[in-house]
Amino acid sequence: MRTLFIGLALFISAILPAQDRVLDSLQLLMNNTPVDSGKVNIQISMAKELRKKGHLDKSSEQVKEAIALAHKSGFVRGEQLGLDLLGRNQNKAGQYTEAIASFKSGLAIAMEAKSRYIGSFHEGLGNCYSDQGHYEEALKEYEAGLAAAKASGYTDVVVHCSNNCGIIYMNQGKYPEAVKCFITALKLAEASGNKKSVAHDYYMIGNVYYFQDNLVQALDNYNKSANLYHEIGYTDDLGPVYTNRGIVNRRMGHLEDALKDYTEALKLVRFQGDKKGEAETLIHMGVLSRQLKKFPEAIDQINEAIRISGEIKEATGYADAYNELGATWTEMGKMPEGIAAFQKALTLARALQNPITTKMSYEGLADLYSRMHNYEEAYRYFKQATVLNDSLVNKDNNKQIAEMNVKYESEKKDRELKLNEVEIKSQKAESEKKKILIIAMIIGLALVGLFALFILRGYGQIKKAHRIIAKQKVLVEEKNKDITDSINYAKRIQEAILPSSGYLGSLFKESFILFKPKDIVSGDFYWFSEKNGIRLIAAVDCTGHGVPGAFMSMIGNAFLNEIVNEKGITSPSLILSELREMIIGSLKQKESNNKDGMDICLLAIDEKKQTIVFAGANNPLWRSSNESGAWYITEYKASKQPIGQYGSEAMPFEEHTIPYHPGDWFYLFTDGYADQFGGPKGKKFKYKPLQEMLLTHSSENSSTQHQKLDQTFDQWKMGFEQVDDVLVIGARIPV
Repeated sequence: MRTLFIGLALFISAILPAQDRVLDSLQLLMNNTPVDSGKVNIQISMAKELRKKGHLDKSSEQVKEAIALAHKSGFVRGEQLGLDLLGRNQNKAGQYTEAIASFKSGLAIAMEAKSRYIGSFHEGLGNCYSDQGHYEEALKEYEAGLAAAKASGYTDVVVHCSNNCGIIYMNQGKYPEAVKCFITALKLAEASGNKKSVAHDYYMIGNVYYFQDNLVQALDNYNKSANLYHEIGYTDDLGPVYTNRGIVNRRMGHLEDALKDYTEALKLVRFQGDKKGEAETLIHMGVLSRQLKKFPEAIDQINEAIRISGEIKEATGYADAYNELGATWTEMGKMPEGIAAFQKALTLARALQNPITTKMSYEGLADLYSRMHNYEEAYRYFKQATVLNDSLVNKDNNKQIAEMNVKYESEKKDRELKLNEVEIKSQKAESEKKKILIIAMIIGLALVGLFALFILRGYGQIKKAHRIIAKQKVLVEEKNKDITDSINYAKRIQEAILPSSGYLGSLFKESFILFKPKDIVSGDFYWFSEKNGIRLIAAVDCTGHGVPGAFMSMIGNAFLNEIVNEKGITSPSLILSELREMIIGSLKQKESNNKDGMDICLLAIDEKKQTIVFAGANNPLWRSSNESGAWYITEYKASKQPIGQYGSEAMPFEEHTIPYHPGDWFYLFTDGYADQFGGPKGKKFKYKPLQEMLLTHSSENSSTQHQKLDQTFDQWKMGFEQVDDVLVIGARIPV
């Protein structure tokens, strides 16, 4: 009967379209199989076919049915196979919590049954932990899987666990340990005739060569891997091979080949629903776009990679993506954004204890600060990158890798000779063996020499760079001193122009100013005045920060004084309209592409008439009021346009008339506080927490509010650099 069903299935498979043959044949078999265990096996086979076609959701649905049927019928082996496949589907889709639960359920069943699948479930758990950056937990699982698989003689799992241990060692920069694991796996895979695993091992050894900066050997191993995968018709693991081959081709200047590799890789990983692979490929496509000066395309690709990595909680890819985002912002000249991205990557890399990604962050920051002519910071990060690079790429590592590679090649040749000993006379075999050993020694010496050449070349370049930097450092320090002295003098001028906090205190008894420039001088500034009994307060954010921002702040301060104190204009909306015209005219924005300007929050209070009027350009106003003993905050929206050239037609600024309630607090601010990166996850502070903090302390006096804001900001930074100027003003209506 079973033969009849198989024959019928084969007949149908011959007349159906190729893409449907296997699934429809399996469905026919299942419909005609009366035994539950047979149905379970067929359902698992169908799930595997669906997985190959990239239908992970459908595959998981099918395998869940198989698990339920296996459990119901007491088919323990089928239940284990189903849970293993389900866990791998979930892991591939980035559903780590669900995958860990599936693997743990399977492990419990396997241990109770003392089956050979114990090692496989440990391996699956290790994959979940590794993808999330939990390397120590992953290593424990792989080592447990290795021991269990060796004990049960499950060679495939021994190969997989050896490979995966190697991947973790490689991520940690322990290259000799990684190569040892990969060669162990390669020997086992070759001995068992598992070409799929052999192809994977070529790929992993190629990665080690890549991280040692040996691009020629890396490309050779990637090509071996791709060719072998094509030979056996296996495409599931081809995506990462194409991606990494694309990286090498890009670095070797073969940009068209790189683009072909990336495009092919993206098709494969998307078809398979491989979120992690998709994120990795998008990162490198972004790097290529950056190299081709296609910056908007690069930003989109890298941001999409960040979104996917965050969605699936893939920690290493998350850090790598932020490094490449930082490099792209640097190329575009957007240094604050670049610094924020690199600092985010650095925080993630340090948490992962990943020296490779950490080194990339240091190198990126060194390049960025060098472009900003901040050579002191550039030199500091360059030294940190050099120290890490020396630990990753050193003579001992290269020597050990070369020795292991030569030993492997020698042993491989030995095995080949032994297979031919039956057909070849012992004397000839011995002669051939000696020749091969001599060739292996020559190859080994050549490899060692080649590695030594790369090391000496790199060492010479580093020494030369150090000498150049040492000379430049002296010149830079002298120039920095002159520049810093000039900027400090500019700071004194700016401080003299800005109104004193005492002046604000004379206008409002209860008030404070939190003012924290990012650099010595600031692009944010505060402005106060009193005209015809009307008290005016403004918080202003000019384009940029540092010296360019400071110039704009001086222009804005002068124009506001002229508009209010000389022209007598006190209506906030009219003040902003007049300020806009003066900025556009003075910077000749109608005749040029100059887009400089400022955002502003402007408040006018007439205590005698008990009127309050607000107008803003992009920056809102917050009012904190007390009603029946409870404080609440009201936000007044600003007009969505800056002070400066914007669009083809200038629109009037909206004016808000606010109820006059003695005892109310008004808060004016720029975006620097909310945009500061920090906290345990390296994220922005954001406006809602700022609003909640102000609300919490509205019942307290001005000095306490100032202190709380200042302390919270410094604590939030947690070692991150300040990304922008910070300005928060608080003023209370007299009771």
